[in-house]
Amino acid sequence: MLETVRRPAVVTNILEKRPRVEIARLVYPVSIGATIALGAYVRGVRTFAYDFPLNDGGLFYTMVQDLQRAHYQLPAFTSYNAADIPFTYSPFGLYVAAMANDVTHISLTNLFRFIPLLVVILTMFAFFLLARSVLKAKPAVLAALLAFVLIPRSFIWLIMGGGMTRAFGFLFAILALYTAHEMYEREEIGLVIPTALFSGLTILSHLETGTFLAYTMVIFFVCYGAHRKGMIHAALVAVGTAVIVAPWFITVVAYHGLGPFQAANKTGSSIFTGPADRQNIRNMIHVFGLGTNEPYFWLLGTFGLLGALIFVVRSFASVQRREYRLPALPIWWLVIVLLDNRAANTYTTIPVALCAGVGIAEMVIPALNRAMGDLPDARQAALSLDGASEWRRMAAAAIRHWPAVLVCGFLVWYAAWGALTKSGNVSGDLPALTSLAPSERDAMQWVAQETPAGSRFVVISGKGIWPSDDESEWFPTLANRVSLATPQGYEWMPDRMFQIQIWKHDQLQACTFQDSTCLDRWSIMTGDLFDYVYVRNTDGTYPVASSLLADYRYDLIYNGPGAMIFAHHGT
Repeated sequence: MLETVRRPAVVTNILEKRPRVEIARLVYPVSIGATIALGAYVRGVRTFAYDFPLNDGGLFYTMVQDLQRAHYQLPAFTSYNAADIPFTYSPFGLYVAAMANDVTHISLTNLFRFIPLLVVILTMFAFFLLARSVLKAKPAVLAALLAFVLIPRSFIWLIMGGGMTRAFGFLFAILALYTAHEMYEREEIGLVIPTALFSGLTILSHLETGTFLAYTMVIFFVCYGAHRKGMIHAALVAVGTAVIVAPWFITVVAYHGLGPFQAANKTGSSIFTGPADRQNIRNMIHVFGLGTNEPYFWLLGTFGLLGALIFVVRSFASVQRREYRLPALPIWWLVIVLLDNRAANTYTTIPVALCAGVGIAEMVIPALNRAMGDLPDARQAALSLDGASEWRRMAAAAIRHWPAVLVCGFLVWYAAWGALTKSGNVSGDLPALTSLAPSERDAMQWVAQETPAGSRFVVISGKGIWPSDDESEWFPTLANRVSLATPQGYEWMPDRMFQIQIWKHDQLQACTFQDSTCLDRWSIMTGDLFDYVYVRNTDGTYPVASSLLADYRYDLIYNGPGAMIFAHHGT
């Protein structure tokens, strides 16, 4: 008879204590990774659909070229549109693009497509860190991240060509808020340096986002850091941020004084800046500040309202316990709406997503389970799996909670479908995620080659909203000619020139469906004389183009699939 070979006791103990990978522990990180992958897909589909930067970016494209021509010394003015616009825009993203172009020789066109996309993807990781720090509970963190990656406004204006500055600002702002929250909660002075660094980089990337970060830091201090160490750390962060920003700020002030900053500040709007702005903000508040740009129904925004309600109720409960905890996220959400009428919808995506995470995890899913109840057979089957593999126990749990799983799966599909829609007939800014067609770029390059330098153009695109008028913004860059009604860059100019340019743009685009006499009236009202008219070509010719063809004062000198260009004789 063969003898049974017995293992030594020492070996047996080692084998029994061998660490095992628990599948359940992988569910959370895999879910986080899958959520970020979904967000990257939603954003990447937009970028890869076109061979040119989405929507805007022409001003920044020219400013990058200005930096390169100046050998990276900050110029006093940008050459954009030959308008002597001060080069006072936050330069971090511009330097990144310029250096990347010089080092890698990747075209600026592709850099303006892919750098914003890459930064926006990194922003999702930064948001995860912030959500984990603020919310703590894993279900709420996962739900918040899922809401953030699918709220259209969290990426619309960041993956555009203009995201070369906006995306960096948003990324650094979220990282600064994450380190600030950790600094206040853990009371660690070592977090002062990264908080100051990220705060400084926010301002150096996008000045308006720097303003958003400044008042948010005040809210975080009041709600999370109102203690002795918090005061000291906050003061050190402010000093460190000022030191980081000082070289750029001092250089700009040496060139231009404070005038450009004062002019730019007047272009912003808040509850304090006038009756029209206050009315716009009241309109936003009437819809609870839900500027998520979800194209059909504000699903994720509604979940955000549920979460905000939970925070408010908890705050009232804390008063009864004499703990006096402020509802930081709802307060933050409201303050953004009140103080930033222009970019509030982008910045509110952070508190909205955080609140949505809590609303989904603590109200929606429990409500589904209570409404549907557990299936007795499934519950009994799960109880009988004692000692079964982790995969089988997880599958049984999913079966036991199948109503929540099914409904949540549908909600994720619905939100993703809305974020991916390419229809031009939906609400919000999703229709702006297009780019200039090759034929339109060909027309502008023809202008650069075939018209005299210094020629003055009126660009009729048919797009009445100037931030989404890519023809008007890219024309000065690609055609290298003056566009008389392009507003970009004029926010740094004195005497309300920015508002005047917006008015000129709006009046000009109103001529799209009128005859050539509308251009005569426009020229008289504005005092601007023009040499050429550039009309974007469409499937159906705009009425103004038909009228120009019949007007003896205009000669058609270019007729392509992208545009019709007329020379103006002026008699």
